Amino acid sequence: MLAPPSVHERIYRSLLYAYPEEFRREYGAQLVQVFRDSYQEISHAGWREVMRLWSETLGDLASTAFAEHMGVLWQDLRYGVRTLIKNPSFTIVAVLALALGIGSTTAIFSVVNAVLLKPLPYQEPTKLVQVRSENPSQVFDTGVVAALDFIDWRKQNETLSGIALYANRAYNTRFDGEAERLRGAGVSAGLFEVLGVRPALGRGFTLLEEKAGSDQVVVLSHRLWERRFDKNPAVLGKTVVINARSYTVVGVMPPTFQFPNADTEMWAPFPFDSPGMQERGNHSYHVVGRLKPGVSLAQASAQLNVVARQLEKQYPDTNSGYAVALVPLYEQVVKDVRPALLTLVGAVASVLLIACANVANLLLARAATRSKEIAIRTALGASRARLVRQLLTESVLLALLGGAAGFVLAYWGVDLLIALSPKNLPRIQEIGIDGQVLGFTLLVALATGVLFGLVPALQASRTDTNETLKDGGRGSSGGKAGLRVRNLLVVGEVALALVLLVTAGLLIQSFVRLQSVSPGFNPQNVLSAQLTLPLARYKEDRQQIAFFDQVLGRIRTLPGARMVSAVATLPLSGNSASLSFNIEGRPEARPGKADSAGYLVIGPDYLQTMGIPLIRGRDLSLGDTPTTRRVALINQTFARRYFPGQDPIGKRLTTSDLKEGKWALIVGVVGDIKHEKLEDKPRPEIYLPYTQAMWPTMSILVRTATAPESLTAALRAQVAAVDPDQPVGMIRTMEQVVSESIAQPRFNTLLIASFATIALVLAAVGIYGVMAYSVNQRTHEIGIRMALGAAQKDILGLVVGQGMLLALSGVAIGAVAAFAITRVLESLLYGVSAADPATFAFVAVILVTIALVACYLPARRATRVDPMIALRHE
Repeated sequence: MLAPPSVHERIYRSLLYAYPEEFRREYGAQLVQVFRDSYQEISHAGWREVMRLWSETLGDLASTAFAEHMGVLWQDLRYGVRTLIKNPSFTIVAVLALALGIGSTTAIFSVVNAVLLKPLPYQEPTKLVQVRSENPSQVFDTGVVAALDFIDWRKQNETLSGIALYANRAYNTRFDGEAERLRGAGVSAGLFEVLGVRPALGRGFTLLEEKAGSDQVVVLSHRLWERRFDKNPAVLGKTVVINARSYTVVGVMPPTFQFPNADTEMWAPFPFDSPGMQERGNHSYHVVGRLKPGVSLAQASAQLNVVARQLEKQYPDTNSGYAVALVPLYEQVVKDVRPALLTLVGAVASVLLIACANVANLLLARAATRSKEIAIRTALGASRARLVRQLLTESVLLALLGGAAGFVLAYWGVDLLIALSPKNLPRIQEIGIDGQVLGFTLLVALATGVLFGLVPALQASRTDTNETLKDGGRGSSGGKAGLRVRNLLVVGEVALALVLLVTAGLLIQSFVRLQSVSPGFNPQNVLSAQLTLPLARYKEDRQQIAFFDQVLGRIRTLPGARMVSAVATLPLSGNSASLSFNIEGRPEARPGKADSAGYLVIGPDYLQTMGIPLIRGRDLSLGDTPTTRRVALINQTFARRYFPGQDPIGKRLTTSDLKEGKWALIVGVVGDIKHEKLEDKPRPEIYLPYTQAMWPTMSILVRTATAPESLTAALRAQVAAVDPDQPVGMIRTMEQVVSESIAQPRFNTLLIASFATIALVLAAVGIYGVMAYSVNQRTHEIGIRMALGAAQKDILGLVVGQGMLLALSGVAIGAVAAFAITRVLESLLYGVSAADPATFAFVAVILVTIALVACYLPARRATRVDPMIALRHE
């Protein structure tokens, strides 16, 4: 039996309250009447039938309401388009301002998204870790691993589902009779499985292929397969010549696979039983692992450190002091670039906020001209909510136009960013415009529309209808409240601009000082080229020495070649080496506590070729041969640290690189050079002649009398004359090497300076716009003042004073904010404090000066007002 109608009505009304107030107000009475009529007709029907009828009625009314709301939205959009078309100057200025802000933000987001936000392109990337071998007592502790330690970790590991070793390699290859030097990697079996990536064709490597003689198989990158084999699936089983040995192609990786570097072209097995791998103290390799399900980073680290302590007891001479550290692979990839990218994000966000403030000020000023329109609409029955919705629709429409223009700017800007980016920027190949970037642009545009449109909409809708519709009424947008909002927006713009300008000033100072740092050598007119000799053809040191002797001898005869030499690790190239040493007559260090120094293997005339000063003693020469007494050079930092107050000439030392523990006589002291980074302090370094400590990879150096690039072809020809199968790679001038070493700070400085310039221009435009609007609004008042005897300088002082008060307030707030924010820049600065008072003062003067100009122009116009015209001004 049905409950009394009053009960149903109460239930029905309670259900009705689930809908918005506007819906209830418009349709509530109809629904109640429908219920009453329905109740009489179905008095004997069941409760379910009543509920079904209610549901149908509610659905019909909801559909009607939705259609009506869409109709209103479409009406608002059409009206907004017409309004923007009627005011082309306003629309163009607003769209350009937003395009600069949104376009800059989108372009930087494309970089941040690719480098920081996207997960690494491997299966379950959060489980991947970099496994590091660390010794706090070592000066040059880079986390690299000894191959034999890795073998023991792999055998005794209990917390990693997989662990693999890899090392960057340079491979001399021959395709169709053409020698080519390619970037590759030597890897242990299971690397691809650890990363969770399967070859697109074929297979990876097996444990059996980790042995010398069984390691002559290779996996190609998709790019190399496409370039050299025309994407032929029959490539599997083909033979390629690598380092003078025949390798069989067993696999091709997918096009998206890039590890360990973006330019890696091939992977070959790591032969753990080869002679060089049997030295447990040779820390030269990288290790990656995958955590087992449910195992934390700390648990895995603790378990591997148990193994490390066992190895320390078992091999005290090589493993004392070494521990294992696990770092998420993602953190290892982005750690060097994250601070700079986050700084750029903050910079573009500031530019976007300044652009929004400018457009908000434009809208507030424009609302004053629409006050009568809004008053009339209010008088005709439009609610405040309806007016706000209309004005917000126009703002969002404006933002979408700015977003579209900004997206076009970003599309062009991304290519420019990639061109300007340092070559070592991780995941640079993934930077681009994609669906995520497009979605981000759309969200930013919508959020921006609401951000800069809400306050002007609320102010404009708060109109006194009676006052505004009076004849001669000079209604304004929000009166004093609107003026306060505009002033606050200008203060905020100036504050943000100052923060950006201070940041740019600090980075520019830092970069200028970094550029002025002497690397310790003269990079002008020096050409470098890297050669890697295949051990299959050059097995013995004497063969490698003979090759480089012939090549250097031939290049010396070239016209324009003034000095010629070679070095194993080129300064500022990103490569370095270190070794432990002992000085004769001093107590031998405990295992794991031996001192270490930078290590350069050089050819004769290296100092003269590079322009490194010889402080005392003699240089290494052609007379230092494998059969003569071992000799070495040390740098000034080494001499000061290990021979304080002594003459090191004639002293002897031995290094872990000299075979059979032979002593090397120190014959000279050379000037310090910056080997790894210009901003680093000089490190202790030992120089050994390549005739007594040969490396198969050397960089040829030629100091020229003409442009270094002019000898490139001749250099290649001389190498080919000695060995036609020997490719030449990494041909660069030393000036290019030095320039590339500071590419990251240059990139940061250039972008921050660009954003700061945009912010400065937008802030100046914002001040000018507010002051021009203020002068226009106060024309009547100015006319009265002038009619009562006010001089032009009084009017000028009045207007300029008002504007400068805003500017100085923004400068004060910005200075406090900059003092706090620039603390995060300390890791990016060189030779300048994050609180450098000269930078703060200079930026403040620049900003105040520009603000003064922006205030003066409207003020000068105000002084030219005719009092009679001004008194009639409405």
